[in-house]
Amino acid sequence: MKIKKIIAVFSAGLIAGFIIGLGKFIADIITNKYIEYEMYGIIIRNLPQVLNKWVLLLVSYMIVVAALLLLWPLILRIAEIIWKMLFSDSLRINVTNDKRFKKAVVLIFCFITFAYFGWAVNYYWLPERFSADSLIFDAGFLLFTIFQAWILIRTNWRDFFERAVGKNYFLKLALIPAALLILLNLYPLVSSETDIADKPNVIFICIDTLRADHLGIYGYERNTSPYMDKLAESGVVFTNVASQSSWTKTSTATFMTSTYNMLDRVKTEEDKLPLEVNTLAEILKNNGYTTGAIIANPWLLPQFAFNQGFDYYNSSYVADKTRRRIKVEDAIDYIDKNKSKNFFLYLHFMDVHNPYDPPAPFNTMFSGV
Repeated sequence: MKIKKIIAVFSAGLIAGFIIGLGKFIADIITNKYIEYEMYGIIIRNLPQVLNKWVLLLVSYMIVVAALLLLWPLILRIAEIIWKMLFSDSLRINVTNDKRFKKAVVLIFCFITFAYFGWAVNYYWLPERFSADSLIFDAGFLLFTIFQAWILIRTNWRDFFERAVGKNYFLKLALIPAALLILLNLYPLVSSETDIADKPNVIFICIDTLRADHLGIYGYERNTSPYMDKLAESGVVFTNVASQSSWTKTSTATFMTSTYNMLDRVKTEEDKLPLEVNTLAEILKNNGYTTGAIIANPWLLPQFAFNQGFDYYNSSYVADKTRRRIKVEDAIDYIDKNKSKNFFLYLHFMDVHNPYDPPAPFNTMFSGV
């Protein structure tokens, strides 16, 4: 019976994750207009990624819930001991049998769920907090949370779970999504990219606040950029280029989408990169590229939607506000892991951005000159 319960927990998580992931996948297709743009390649590649993410998340969640249910008698016993320590005899209650305590636990759980997930959805996916979309979602999610609390309080979940486990309902329902997941994850392994050798790998390096007039390739007299100068000898140097904006969000949005209209659509601290606009990463991913980014600028965090089209988006460097220096080794590791594929790697460095605290020996390289 214990093995059946363990299988049931995994199966329930798989079913819930598959349903939620499929809903998120459909919403992404509609929002990003992939069908309208005939970007079927990115649709095929995104489906297993989204489903895997949500299945893993929900299976983990179900394991935590199962552990709490298993430990529930112990939790109630500890709560009763604490209650007796804090209150006098006249206020003592039998916590393990008191329905009010159980209702309070359910309400606290539902409130935390509403607060966290409501905040996360508003922060990452919805526009301004008081927009119509955000308010409609908040109202709908609040009603769902109230309904969830009512169901949890009124339903005898232990009896329901025991009956479902005994008849293998969860396992039977999980067979179809499990089979689909296996097939979707096997597809990239059995599908052959015949034109891999004909496609160049792409590494896009952006260095925040780097001045062209202080680089050797543009005639600066100091030896500030020996490696860039060497690279330029065998490459193409553009001499008539103008940034489309004076700050990160607008400028990056412009060159990532190759459109001028970002000047009006991404210009404030709250603005996000529009989801319906095709990005360089999305176009390359649609054509079979594995896409990755390592960024150190807080204005490019995922909540501003600059992670569109990226399979891997490392923004961990943003957390260190005093020294946002990307380790080149991380970029090399990414290249090594994906060298057998066509890959696109975007690197956004902040080394020359303030605070101006260069490491040795660069901090004294031009002193006294």
